[in-house]
Amino acid sequence: MSRQIANLKQTLRHTTENTMQLDTTIEQRKREINNVSNDINGEKDQNEQLRQDLRQGQIELLNQQIEKAKVLYEGNKMRTLAARYDQVATDQFQAQTDADPGQVLESEAQRNRIIE
Repeated sequence: MSRQIANLKQTLRHTTENTMQLDTTIEQRKREINNVSNDINGEKDQNEQLRQDLRQGQIELLNQQIEKAKVLYEGNKMRTLAARYDQVATDQFQAQTDADPGQVLESEAQRNRIIE
């Protein structure tokens, strides 16, 4: 009987030690999983920030291109107007259409408003 009690105590001690080792291993694995999860979340946040920065850069580039196009349009418009004024001033202006000049002028003005 005492031998059975000693065996039971020994078995209980081994079971307790094994349980403690398993608990330690489980906790270690939980910490590792948590660390990996944090790394993933950090990379995800960094990736999202890079995406937003890229989007913002694209928007800024597009705005610059639009501004450049506006400046080029205005320059071309001014050169064309200056050439027309010179033609009128030197009496070299020739209408490019047989249509009513008032209608042509209104049509061009409307087209310019749409572009601007």
